[in-house]
Amino acid sequence: MLGGSFRLSSTLTHHIVILNNFSHDHNKWGLHSTDTHTVLMQGNLFANSREEHGAYVSDGSDNYVIRQNVFMGNACLRTAMQHGFGIFAA
Repeated sequence: MLGGSFRLSSTLTHHIVILNNFSHDHNKWGLHSTDTHTVLMQGNLFANSREEHGAYVSDGSDNYVIRQNVFMGNACLRTAMQHGFGIFAA
């Protein structure tokens, strides 16, 4: 599952590149992933998520490379990773 809303994103995803995006002014998460694998998240700006994190990687999300991203003005921490394995270099 990859998206900004739990209920609206319901497809398991893999081999994804999230590159050079400006994700901003969301009510919850700028990006949320669950049970996804093989993802490159690089060069993005995550800003002003009102209730949660700019990006949240959780629950079975494996083989991520997260690098050279900017997180600012979000309600919670920069990026949250839970139960994920990969390379994290914000």
